[in-house]
Amino acid sequence: MHHKYYISAGDQFHQDAYPDVIDELENIHRNTFRMSASFKSDIVISFLKDHRLEMHWIEKNPKLVKLLTSRSLGTSHMESLFDSCRADASFLSSFEACIKRQLQ
Repeated sequence: MHHKYYISAGDQFHQDAYPDVIDELENIHRNTFRMSASFKSDIVISFLKDHRLEMHWIEKNPKLVKLLTSRSLGTSHMESLFDSCRADASFLSSFEACIKRQLQ
C-alpha cells in the first residue's frame, strides 16, 4: 500500500509526526539488532529510498540484505516518506539521520 506524505520546503523530520514510520523503523531495529553492523544504515536507507544496493554491502552483510529484499518487514511507510521528501534535502537529511541513530 502506498501512503502519501506532504513535505513542505524547510520541514524537518520529527519522529512524533510520523508514528507509522517510527513503528517500521523500530521493527527493523528489533529484527536486525543482532546482525552485523557493517553498512547497516547505508543498506536500509539505500534500499528503502532507491531500491539499490552496492555489491560490497551485499558481501559484507548478506543476512540484512536478504531480510530487506524478502519484503518480510513492513516498510511501506518509510518507502513512501522517502518518495515524498526526495526534493527536500533538509528533510531527507534529518530523516536519514534518524534512521542512522536508531540502527546504531
